[in-house]
Amino acid sequence: MSETVELSGSALIGADTTLIPLYMSQSLPKKVCLGRREPLAQPPVLKLAAYLAAPGEYAAPPPRSTSWRVKAAQSLGRMYLNDQLGCCVISGKLHNLGIWSANDHDHQPPGEVVATDQEVKQQYQQICGPGDNG
Repeated sequence: MSETVELSGSALIGADTTLIPLYMSQSLPKKVCLGRREPLAQPPVLKLAAYLAAPGEYAAPPPRSTSWRVKAAQSLGRMYLNDQLGCCVISGKLHNLGIWSANDHDHQPPGEVVATDQEVKQQYQQICGPGDNG
């Protein structure tokens, strides 16, 4: 609930005394409600318990260790011209692509994607223009 207060004169308009005649011509005192309006409806509240499985119904436990880099060793072993062009963003993207493709069982054709130096240079020049030195 909000509290109702009556204001009149300069309290109604603050420090701006030029507006006093305008407010004086209207019926005073003015009733002002303090606070905010109550929301029309409460939004739904999500409960974490609704999304958790009941005890004893858990899926298989995660493996003790996982190494995504083993299958992506060829891609991760490449410099992708970063030492020559300073293209770390493109090199990082291609390292990630190698990891994702090597470890994706649904990837067709299966296997690791490894880009060529020409592809790296072409992508770098498309973004930065020819002659850029990093």
